[in-house]
Amino acid sequence: KPSKGKGPKVINYEDLEIGAQMNDEGRYEEAVEFFNQALAIKISKVGEDHEDVAYIYRELAFATSMLGENGLEKAAELYKKSLEIYKKKYSDDHEHIIAIYKELGFTYHDLGKNQEGIECLEKAIQAQKSVYGDDYEGLSPCYKHLGNMYSDLGFFMKSVENYELYYKHLCAQHEKKLATEAKEDNPASGENNNDNDDAWEDEDEDENKVLPLDK
Repeated sequence: KPSKGKGPKVINYEDLEIGAQMNDEGRYEEAVEFFNQALAIKISKVGEDHEDVAYIYRELAFATSMLGENGLEKAAELYKKSLEIYKKKYSDDHEHIIAIYKELGFTYHDLGKNQEGIECLEKAIQAQKSVYGDDYEGLSPCYKHLGNMYSDLGFFMKSVENYELYYKHLCAQHEKKLATEAKEDNPASGENNNDNDDAWEDEDEDENKVLPLDK
């Protein structure tokens, strides 16, 4: 945790994980306080453009967004600061940038800023497809939010199009889950098939044997 002694001390990755755990546990007010202190300390040591600063902005944005409607505008600004730093270091198809485009898009949706939200999520979708393919499960929430936002704007055909993609991905994920569970429930199915094959081969060999002539 940030030191209360004289002068700031470097916040390392393990320290920042304390704040992330607060977010995971729903302790958002504590997380906001922690990350605000960590932000001041980190900036004083490494400057505004360090990757750790981008990480803090992102975690702080999430915690702030969970404090109610009053925190959403502030959260959007924090996400944009995080995005600005990451974009100096990575291309648009990097996982950090994709994640922030999604989170920023969802935040804009909550704010009713549908046009901005659509722009962010379209970028996230394009990047995810280029990296992970069209069937990537992370696309599902993007399609759902796009369907809602297009509906709010009165673009009902676009809304239906995205809802269909959303349900298509949900069905594909469900089928994949069922297939995985079936495979786990029958781990020896492949071995049994091999045993059956061996049995058939033995039977064929018996049929092809040349029997000695009776004398």
